[in-house]
Amino acid sequence: MDVAAVAKSVMGNYNNINGKPNENYDTNNPIGWALPTGPYKMSTSGNCRFNQIFSGGIAINPPFDGTVQTGPSGFGGILRDERGRWVRGFIGFIGDSDGLTVEFHGIHCGLLLLDKLGLKGSVLESGYLAATKWITDKSYHPTTKVMINCWDIVVNCRRLVDKNEIIVRCCPSNKCADKFANMAVEKREPFMEIMDVPNEIKEIVDYESSIMWRN
Repeated sequence: MDVAAVAKSVMGNYNNINGKPNENYDTNNPIGWALPTGPYKMSTSGNCRFNQIFSGGIAINPPFDGTVQTGPSGFGGILRDERGRWVRGFIGFIGDSDGLTVEFHGIHCGLLLLDKLGLKGSVLESGYLAATKWITDKSYHPTTKVMINCWDIVVNCRRLVDKNEIIVRCCPSNKCADKFANMAVEKREPFMEIMDVPNEIKEIVDYESSIMWRN
């Protein structure tokens, strides 16, 4: 995987959901308001669709057990401030891949975005325990083909976590991030930074903000 190319795509992309340049993007104040007293929160998700029937439907993000199932794979993430307000989102598509690999891509792009915005001390959440373990536990070293292929991204994730003092943790999947991961598979854009809340998830964003980040 070309980690440098991924970083360049994230760090230099200011497109809106339609893939058009955002004319209102201010590189001097990319957030649009003052830094909060509490940490920003980044939630990421990966979506791997493969042709295995599981519980009556398509299995998405299966637990990694060494058996690699592949399919069209996309990732997404949502960044909120300390009160749950929308800050930024992103989606990306990596072609046919497996659930763990696409989750790493989502986490990596989330960390790159936090780095670009200078948001030290933020929290990054993923619903995939294995992915968070690989990034937070430096005693882990690659032995499988999947992890050898992902190793450059894992190493860069660890570097970004240390550089920006990011807290990485596994939490139940975030509905907004999951929706973005689904959109990524549908749109098949390599990477797109989303400046404004898409209508498809506005209700979810408002609801989660009201119940999860009350003062």
